[in-house]
Amino acid sequence: MSAQSPDLLLAAKACSIRVICWDSSRSAYRVEGAQSSRWNPRNDDGDAMRLAAALKMSIDQGSDTVFAQHRTQGGFWINSPVISLKGRDRADAYREAICLCAIKVGERMP
Repeated sequence: MSAQSPDLLLAAKACSIRVICWDSSRSAYRVEGAQSSRWNPRNDDGDAMRLAAALKMSIDQGSDTVFAQHRTQGGFWINSPVISLKGRDRADAYREAICLCAIKVGERMP
């Protein structure tokens, strides 16, 4: 998933963030109503944590894997794929799991 992934627009939709445009000078989306005017949970730990908190995600880690999940109001779970931690930065893997779960949530919204 690249930093300017169109799929991240679905993640923004999932937590009601209004995206204005992509700001290439900051490698982030410009948004309204967020703590800062830029937003990129793919690269920013704080943005990823706020995304996970807004969606009340559970993040589970195995010995060498991580995945994120969100429980819907209907009681079923939306899960990210299981992300391998082998040979990669742990924080990056967590951000990826959070983003992929949020994208799935956004895909299911009207």
